[in-house]
Amino acid sequence: MTDERAGLRVSQLLLPMTAYVIVGTPLVAYIWETLNLLVAGKVEPVRLLITLPAMALLAGVFVLLTRTISRWEGERKENLGTRGTGDPPPRNAS
Repeated sequence: MTDERAGLRVSQLLLPMTAYVIVGTPLVAYIWETLNLLVAGKVEPVRLLITLPAMALLAGVFVLLTRTISRWEGERKENLGTRGTGDPPPRNAS
């Protein structure tokens, strides 16, 4: 039996999103803690040097996430195009 619904299967969405959360959460936490220490006036040069690549890695994760979501949106629209637009029928003007 095939899935006749338009869109993507849950597994196609859930696994990549979980991977992004697992990778992104520690990066955000580390960067956030570094910013908190800077605001508190505690400057640790080694921590700052580690934060720069962490910020670049987080930016890369955001770029990949954006591309993935755009691809999913394109696939969704493509699926809707083959099965109809998904728009409600037009109203009759009275």
